[in-house]
Amino acid sequence: MKIIKLFLQLFFLSVALSFSNHCLSQCTTWQKLNNADELMDSYVIYRGYMKKGNIEKAFPYWEEVYNNAPAADGKRGHVYSDGRVFYFEKYKAEKRRSKKKEIANTILRLYEEEKKCYPNNEIDLPPKEVIDFLNK
Repeated sequence: MKIIKLFLQLFFLSVALSFSNHCLSQCTTWQKLNNADELMDSYVIYRGYMKKGNIEKAFPYWEEVYNNAPAADGKRGHVYSDGRVFYFEKYKAEKRRSKKKEIANTILRLYEEEKKCYPNNEIDLPPKEVIDFLNK
């Protein structure tokens, strides 16, 4: 009986560690990455384009940062909120229903990821248009 109890404890511990590791991977920052300088440069470039309203030029730089260090420096959720801006623009321009649904789900995923990485931050609500679309 003790062996079964020990086995179950080890099993649940490994599941918990695996889950927490997965959650933390969504909150990767560039601090300890080998390409941190490149990612910081991409962050500055995409944010500059965003401020000028040039979303098309900003997107590939944002995508590089998001794919490698979505939590950027670990202090602010700009990568997630900016990603929602990019994808909401794509959502509004898209005509195909199946593609719109895919984009809407990406927008919601970015909300969820930001909430996991920055639980104390106040995050705006998803656009009503996206919620209404997903509820159809």
